[in-house]
Parts: sequence; C-alpha cells; structure tokens
Amino acid sequence: MMMGSPCFSQSSADDLLKKLASSKDNREIILLHNALAENLFPTRVDEAIAHCYSGLKLSKTMASDSLEIVCYKCLINAYGEKPYFEDSAFTFIRPFEAVRSADKYPQLQSETYLAIATTYTQLHEYDKAIYYQQKGVEKADLTDNYVIIGTAKNALADLYRKSGHLDEALILFREVAYIGEKANDLSLVALSNRGIGVCYDLRKDYRNAEHYFFLVLGFALRGSNKRQLWSAYSNYGLVQWHLKNYSEAIHYLLLSYHLANDLHVGTIGICTMNLCAVYREKGDLDSSVYWGNIALDDGIKNNQAKALSITHGELSETYKNKGDYKTAYEHLLAHDSLEIIQKDMEHDKTVSELETKFKTKENQAQVNLLSKENELKKLLLKKQAGDLKIAEQNDEQQKKTALLNALEIQNKKTQLENLNKLQQLKEREKFSEINLLNKEKKLQETEAGRQKIQKNLFILGFLFVSIIGVFAFYRYRQNTKQKQEAERARISRDLHDDVGATLGSISIYSEVAKNKSVNNSEITDVLTKIGDSSRDMLEKMNDIVWAVNPKNDTAEQLIQRMKNFAAVMLTPKNILFDFETRSIILDELKLDMQKRKNIFLIYKEAIHNIIKYADAKQVNLKMNIQSSKLAIEITDDGVGFNSLSFGKGRGAPYNGNGIRNMNDRATEIRGLFKITSETNKGTQIHLSIPV
Repeated sequence: MMMGSPCFSQSSADDLLKKLASSKDNREIILLHNALAENLFPTRVDEAIAHCYSGLKLSKTMASDSLEIVCYKCLINAYGEKPYFEDSAFTFIRPFEAVRSADKYPQLQSETYLAIATTYTQLHEYDKAIYYQQKGVEKADLTDNYVIIGTAKNALADLYRKSGHLDEALILFREVAYIGEKANDLSLVALSNRGIGVCYDLRKDYRNAEHYFFLVLGFALRGSNKRQLWSAYSNYGLVQWHLKNYSEAIHYLLLSYHLANDLHVGTIGICTMNLCAVYREKGDLDSSVYWGNIALDDGIKNNQAKALSITHGELSETYKNKGDYKTAYEHLLAHDSLEIIQKDMEHDKTVSELETKFKTKENQAQVNLLSKENELKKLLLKKQAGDLKIAEQNDEQQKKTALLNALEIQNKKTQLENLNKLQQLKEREKFSEINLLNKEKKLQETEAGRQKIQKNLFILGFLFVSIIGVFAFYRYRQNTKQKQEAERARISRDLHDDVGATLGSISIYSEVAKNKSVNNSEITDVLTKIGDSSRDMLEKMNDIVWAVNPKNDTAEQLIQRMKNFAAVMLTPKNILFDFETRSIILDELKLDMQKRKNIFLIYKEAIHNIIKYADAKQVNLKMNIQSSKLAIEITDDGVGFNSLSFGKGRGAPYNGNGIRNMNDRATEIRGLFKITSETNKGTQIHLSIPV
C-alpha cells in the first residue's frame, strides 16, 4: 500500500527541490511535491498548496487513485494550516470520497479522514470532527494492522476528550492501550495511558491521573523521544501540584522547563507560568516572582497576548500575598487590559473572514472609481487648453475669469457626481452584505438541525455498540472461565490417573518387599518409611487433585470433604463430632480453588492437632455467613493450653510452627485467623474469610 512520502520525511526543502528538478519518474515527482508541501507548512503555506496542486494535477494524468488520495490528504492538511481559509480544505472531501478504487487503500482513507477531522478540530467543530474520525476508524479496521487501528482510535478518543465526552474517551483510550499491548507497541500504550490520565485529571480524580501519568513517565524514560519525555515531565508535575505535593511538582516542572529549553519548543512560557503558581501556593513568594518575570519575558519575546494576560494575573496574586498591593494592582490592570485586547483580537478574527470575502469587490470598486476620476481630469485638461487658446485670442482677463468660473462649476459638478456614485456603491454593498448575512444565518440554522440529527444518531449508535460490546465481553469471560475449568479438570484427571497410580504402586510394592524381608530389620525400616512417605504423598496429592477439580468449587463440596475427613480421623479415636451449617446456602456459595485448598488444610491441621494433643471427647464445627464473610469456628473439649505462652515442651502444635502455618494460610486468602485456649478448658479456632 502506498503511504505518502515516508522515504523523503527526513530531507530538507532544498534537498527535496534538487531531487524534484532531477527526477524523471512521475510517481516520484508526485511524492516529492507532497513531501515539499509537508516540509513547508505551517510557515510557507501558499508554497505548500502550490506543490499539492502540482502533485494532484500530475496524479490525474497518471490515473493513479492511491497517489490522488495522497494529494487530497496533503491539500486538506495544507489549507487546514492557513488561517481563515480552513473551509477550503473541505472542498476536497467530496472528490476524495468519489475516488473509484479508494476502498483498496483503507490506510490512506483513514489518514485522510484524520486530516479532515484535524481541520474541523482547529475550528472547534467537534461533532463534525468526530463524524469523520469515526469514518477513519472504520477504514483503519479494514487494514488488520493493530498500530494503524490503535492510532485511529486514539485520535477519536482524543476528540471525545476535547469535546467533553470523558466516559466515551476513557473507554476508547483503554481499548487503545489493550491494542498497543497486543501489538507490543509501547508508544501506543504510552499515548493511550496519557489520554486516560488527562481524562481523570479533567474529572479531578488526581490519584488515578497520577497513576497513569507515572506509567507514561516510565515509558518516556525508557524511550529516546525527548519531546515525549518533556510532555511526561509536565503532566506528572501538574498532577503533583493538584495533589498538593509541591516539592515533587516543582522537581518535575523544572525538568520539563530545562528540556523545553533544549528542544526549543514554544511552551517555555507555560512551564514558567506553572512554576510561578506552584511556588506561590507553596509559600515561596520570591521564587514565584522570579518565574513569573521569566514567563513575562517569554510572552513579550513571542508576542503572546494570552500568555502575558495569564502571567500578569498570576503575579498579581503573588504580590497580593506579599502585601505589595501597589504592584499587585499594576499587574491586575495589565491583566485586564490584555484581556480586552484578547477579546478584540478574537472579535477581529471572527469578522476578518467576512472582510476577506468582500475585499475583492471593494478593491474593484475603488479601481473603477479612480479610473473615472482620471478620465475626468483628462477632459478638464483638454478643456483648460481650449479655453486658454480662446483667451489668448480675445480679452485675456475676461476669458481667465470665465475659465475659473467654468472650472469651479465643473469641479462642483464632478464632486457631486462622485459622491452620488459612491453613495450608491455603498448602499449596494450594504444591501449585498445584509443578504449574505441572512443567507449565512439560514445556513447556520440548517447546519444546526443537521448536527442535532447526527448527534442523536450517534448516541443511538453508541448505545447499540456499547450493548454489543458488553455482551461480547460477557461471552468472552464465560468462554475463558469454561476453558480454565476444562484445563483444571484435565490436570486433576492426569494427577489422579498418572501420579496417583504411581504413588499407589510404590506403597503396594514397599509392603510386598517388607513382607518378604521380615528377617532384615534395617531393610524393613527403610521399606516402612518408603510406604509411609508414599501414602503421605498420595494423601497430599489427593488433596491437590480435589482442590484443582472445578466440580468442587462449591461450599457444599468443601463441607462434604470436611465431614468425610472428620469421620475417617475422629471415629476410630472415639471422638464425637458435629457440623452446624444451617445458615449457608450451599448451592449458591462459590469458593475458588485457592480458598478451598487453604480452608481445608487449616481444618486438616486443626483435626490432626486435636487427635494428637487435645485428648478431646467432642469436636464441634460451625460455618455461617456474617457480613459477606465466611465464618468457621472449630472447638473441642480437650485439655487445652495457655495460648499466651507457646513452647515450653508442649509439642509441635504449641511451639508456634503449626499455628503460624495456619495463620499464614489464612493470610494468603485475605482471611483472619484466631486461636484461644485455656488449660483444661478446651480450644477454639476462629477463621473469617471474605466471600
């Protein structure tokens, strides 16, 4: 696919002109014209437009649709950079969309729609910008290229952010981050995270904004793009300011300022204004004045009235805090004056386009008027010459008087005629201007109605897409869960069939060998240990198989296994046991593998300890739900122990290790474990787990 002029992107204008002069290949000539245009704007827009037209004219002779689309894209970009002529960019939308085989080049279509959306954004017409960028996203989807799709969707998300649709922007930015991770494109991930951070910052959710700006800073520090690093420093410094972390804010804003100096970007004034405000809030008023004066110097140097107005306002607040009310008042006056100038400039910008439209007519009228005045002067000169000749033949004094009277009458007559013509011309222009304003008003009303319809259609479409997206996400989660459960079931079967069979065989073989070597005590001891170890391993493996199997992910299965284990362990010891689970809805309570495993192992350790050390006659277990937590209580009527002084020859469970293991397992599943006991008063174990 043809992508514009990437091979010439690093060349200077002079190099491109030399290549253009020597090139004989029409395709290369078209690409060179477009590369020159991109190199020349925004400083030399008219030259850039001329090169775009040259490329477009040549592309039409070649009948190359891809090259023609590239030229339309370049023209839209060029006119978008020319003040008061942005509307001219939109005249190329229809011919661009009319290119017959345009659908063969979805990437070029996506880039051209981005150029159209960018021009509408400069005019603050966000609804139209979003409309065309959505078209760009549709075309990008056809490329199956994650980077192209992510770039297009990031631009659309940025438009939602600028137009105040923060919820839609966040959804799209997160989707772009996912696409960037899938494509392993860190720059795309960083760009989307920055967008998410800006959205949270606009919502005043500064903690979340800090998190995402920190991620962006990490990406920028690992990369080599200094402009991205400058932006990351600036964003992170601003969010620290909002969080009142003034020292951190100053640190990163200073890094941003020094990097802006190195890069020679036009944002030094913004950095210094921010530093002025942060130092003031911190209470360092002298530093605030210092940075405010630097911001003023930069605003004067670059003739930035808006920046100067903001800086004077910041300095006014700083001097007011210092108690220097005279200087504060002077800066406030300067701020108000610049605000008025700024409003006048905005008003002039609004009417300048209308003035430009009438400029040609006005100049033509002035030329016609001057031409008529010159003709009248020539006629007067001829008449003067004829009168002088008559005066010489007759009485010179009388003729001279008559000539003066005639000239005076003629001058008055000419002035009157000129005034009448000028008045008529002004009235015609005024009438034309009124008609034009009425037409523009009707056009604006029609456009407003169309935009309202588009907005309603967009909302309906967005709701439909959101519903489809939620349903797709739900299906994806269900499919993923089913796959995980199938995998767990397979692992459970493999462990049971393969490892279980092997351990069972080892146990049987060790018993057979032990029976055949009864006369050799050493071999018998070894074989006994092998048999005991294999049986212990087999028991542990059975616990793992039970925990992994997804069919056991219910409280009902857990309780059943606990009852079975108690029956096997306690009944031979003549220990009675009772389970109370009346408040648990067994079919509805789900427990994941980690929780089931740790609950059962804690319970298993407790039963073993009761059998070995408690000398109990009765064991009770209670399970119920309390405040969204599963509460388990295990009690016995055994000899108990002093729970405040572990150790002192009481055996392994009471020297701290067994209890610590049970406590660690509870912590692993975010539960609370507590054991209380007194000598000859039994032991109580309490376990609380969030469900």
